[in-house]
Amino acid sequence: MKVHLLDTTADVEASVAWARDASAALREAGAGVRIVARSGRLRSLLTAAAAGGRDDDVEVTSDGGTSPAPAERLLAVTAGVATSGDAILVRGLAGVRELVARTPAAQRWIAPDAELLADDDATWETIAEATELIVCRDEVERAQVVARWPAASWRTQVLGSPALARRCQVAAPRGRPPLRGRKIAVTGHDLKFFDALIPVLERAGAQVRVDPWRSHVRHDERRSKRHLDWADTVVCEWALGNAVWYSRHRRANQRLVVRLHLQELVTPFPDRIHQHAVDATVFVSGFTRDRAAAQLGWSERLHVLPNAIDVDAFDRPKLDGSQFVLGLLGFLPQRKRLDRAIDLVERLRAVDDRFHLEVAGAMPWDSEWVSQRSDEQDYYHRQFDRVERSPRLRHAVRFVGPVADVPGWFRRVGWVLSPSDFESFHLAPAEGMAARSLPVLWEREGVHEIFPSEHVVADTDAALAKILAGARDPVQRTLQGESARAFVAARYDLPTVAAQWVDLLATLPKRPTAVSAIPDGVRDLANRLPAPAKVLAKQAARKLGVA
Repeated sequence: MKVHLLDTTADVEASVAWARDASAALREAGAGVRIVARSGRLRSLLTAAAAGGRDDDVEVTSDGGTSPAPAERLLAVTAGVATSGDAILVRGLAGVRELVARTPAAQRWIAPDAELLADDDATWETIAEATELIVCRDEVERAQVVARWPAASWRTQVLGSPALARRCQVAAPRGRPPLRGRKIAVTGHDLKFFDALIPVLERAGAQVRVDPWRSHVRHDERRSKRHLDWADTVVCEWALGNAVWYSRHRRANQRLVVRLHLQELVTPFPDRIHQHAVDATVFVSGFTRDRAAAQLGWSERLHVLPNAIDVDAFDRPKLDGSQFVLGLLGFLPQRKRLDRAIDLVERLRAVDDRFHLEVAGAMPWDSEWVSQRSDEQDYYHRQFDRVERSPRLRHAVRFVGPVADVPGWFRRVGWVLSPSDFESFHLAPAEGMAARSLPVLWEREGVHEIFPSEHVVADTDAALAKILAGARDPVQRTLQGESARAFVAARYDLPTVAAQWVDLLATLPKRPTAVSAIPDGVRDLANRLPAPAKVLAKQAARKLGVA
């Protein structure tokens, strides 16, 4: 991989220092470096800096003149030699704006500076959509970037960090991209679990468009039809109304992929999906697949692909005192068992009042679903009232609301709780493990399939003992944190899971599908049959060649 360095800031001395430091760090990470100087004077200074140090393999070039070249000229020089495996790393507001306004073949990186950090929100929104990586000089600069724009936390790395080294060591793709020429439409009401996969599909050669749904059933049907006409492959995130609609409208020569998490199984939507029209149904865990197969009678074209975690985004140093902070990320609906987390911190405070609980995520009054369920509302009223009335809990539980900078939040969390009654996967403790927070997972169906058994507790008593022991032994806690991160990196890291998705989509055959001969009214009546009868009815329908 080669990194092309461009700097359009006005401070020549700062440009030389930044280029020298950045090129040295990138080269140590295994990247080739090419510097594009904006003037003959800067070229001379960079050449002298390279000759006088260890940078004798840094290529220095310019546009050939002595006057400062404009940003677009520098980008034209760089883009002319950059390949799809290269990265263009730009510093300076003018260069960044020019970079994100274009679509070069290379990956687009930026390096923050004072002028850029002071710019308006519009530039950062553009960066969010068009820039792959923000390369910071150190943790202080990364903190400034994240403070300026919290969502940037997911794409920031520090010069000299192992995470940036791993990024640089990824070789340029060889041969024909596996998804070259494919047109993929991604559809769903909530793409938080799929967003990180979209750039990977694009780097694999696919064109990707998103059909956002406003809810489980509400969408712009004209827009969905345009996506249907354009795409050769449709990926439905969630087996909800979007999967029902696309399964009933897909063309015979299209590929249709549906991902079912878990909560869909308590809704009527999976039964309404024309399963014969689905080329692959993806589950995030094996036990979820088995439960869906038993409940719905599905038995063909079922695949297990775990949730993906950008492990490198969580490679951040812990803050002092994190060993006394319990974190609960997401506490809606009540099956997430906020009450267990409150029980735990109350008992911990009886032993050591330094412990406290941070609860992050949407509040109950912001959820339309909770507002429609009186049992859910009553549950949260009881929890908030309990915290407010208890002298021990009043200052021990902090509700922080939705968190934009999740990796930054985990810097102060030493223990990530997963007290749920059931989960299909539960991304939050896996993210915490990537951040070296120790997970505490209550026993439930499938938990041993997803996480190491050493972090599973039978009840709150066991959770209490585990945390108190860990707080007393910092050396063991550090070793366990590294082990937890290594586990997640080996199984759920984004490149690993993304490669599985690319392989699945690349190998899906075109499977012409006949239109169902069963009217929807008859189908809905059949779906109300008892489970054993429903399975027999579906088997008979398949033998008759209908769904």
